[in-house]
This record gives sequence, C-alpha cells and structure tokens, in this order.
Amino acid sequence: AALVVPEKIVELHPLLRPGPGKRGRGETKDPLGAAGIAVHVSAELRPRAIRIMHVLLTELDARKLRYSATPAGTAPLGGHLRGRITIDVGGEPVAFALTEWFRSVTVPPAPPTGSSGRKDGSSWQRREYRGDGRLRLHLYAGSYNDAKRTWRDEGAKLIEHRLAAFFPSVEAVVDAERRRRADFAARAQVQRELERVRAEALAREQWRAALVKDARERVAELEFVGGLR
Repeated sequence: AALVVPEKIVELHPLLRPGPGKRGRGETKDPLGAAGIAVHVSAELRPRAIRIMHVLLTELDARKLRYSATPAGTAPLGGHLRGRITIDVGGEPVAFALTEWFRSVTVPPAPPTGSSGRKDGSSWQRREYRGDGRLRLHLYAGSYNDAKRTWRDEGAKLIEHRLAAFFPSVEAVVDAERRRRADFAARAQVQRELERVRAEALAREQWRAALVKDARERVAELEFVGGLR
C-alpha cells in the first residue's frame, strides 16, 4: 500500500516530539526527540524529513515491528556510524536514516559596512558545510555503513512518492542477510572439513614416516651388531 506523507501533521509521532534534553548550562530542549538522531539534513530539508520520519515510524507501529533509536558510534568494521532507527525483523536488525549530502564551500569575507567607509567586515575567508538540497533515505543491514538501498530526490521525483517500496525493501534486505550468513556458514563448514581432512592426512603421513624411521634404525642397529661378531 502507498504511504502518503501529509503536508501538515497535527501531532507528531512520540519519538519526534521534543524531549526535556539535558539540564546543564547552555542546554536547550531536544527539538526533535529520540528519533532526531536519524535525521541528518539542513534546516531547509528538516520539515520534509520530519514528516517522512513520522510516516515511517507510524507505519512501523501499525505493522507491530519493534524498533529503537540507535545513537552514532563505531561500525563493526571501523568507521563512523551515524545515528539511525534500527528495526528488529524477526531478530534481524535493519536500520534507516534520512540524510543530505554536504560539501565544503568557501564563504567570501563580509563586505565593508558603516558610513565612514571603515571596513567593519572580516577579511578572512572561511569554509562551511552546505547541503545539496536533495533528501536521501538510506536502508542499512544491521550496524554497517554501506547502505543496501538508497532513495534520493531526483528532480520533481521526491522520495515521498516512492515510500511504498520501503517496507518490501526491508524484507528483501533481511532475506539477503540471512542468505549471506547461511552461505558464509556453509563455506566455513566446508573449510573446516577440508582442514580436518588435511590434518588427518598429515598425521597419517607423520605416523608412517615415524614407522619407517624406526624400522631403518632397527635395521641399522642389527647390521651394526652383526658386524661386531
């Protein structure tokens, strides 16, 4: 069934509602709640990203799937792992996040200001990261960095119009990961069997070599004794 992203949401999903946040000096309320860790976009794209996240979380509830907000960390194979929503599909973890591609750009110095003509602006150029304005929805297998499926804005074809493929893709990723692990286990079993056969063959070869060595030593000993007579 198609997932419709409304232009306006009256009440956000609980994971998107503002939380109390930390109570230290300079801290403010969390503007998005727990699910905010899976939204990595600029301010311009944030309203769209929030509406899409709301629809996906609501559908997860409707499908009675367990999920949690997973904070950023380190991937099993190394590298930074961005925050994401992790879904438990029959014990198989699948995660997703909304992102935007950011690039480093040079910001020109501020222009001179003031009636006296004095240069009040900064003469230093600086660099900052700016988004490309294209929303992306990534689907990951467990806690790995490589996305198994990505939807991105392509002109007028926005990802809101293609969310119907999200949950079938979740199932496809789960099936693919289960097959991958089964294939890995089968190959590991074959490798273990080969190593066992090789170890047994080596042991037999060493046993035979020991028998031959012992026989030769006995023959040499007998020949030596015979020569003394």
